[in-house]
Amino acid sequence: MDGFLHRIADELTVLHAELARTREENARIKGALRDWQSRFAPRVVRA
Repeated sequence: MDGFLHRIADELTVLHAELARTREENARIKGALRDWQSRFAPRVVRA
């Protein structure tokens, strides 16, 4: 039983690290999109 729990704990550790990397990549991509939009997206003029 302990071996099973250790494997689950190890897998959760790997998944947690992968989730953190995914969140960092998501933030980087969102920032890049915002930068691109501020440079290239058409400006909307409101009356």
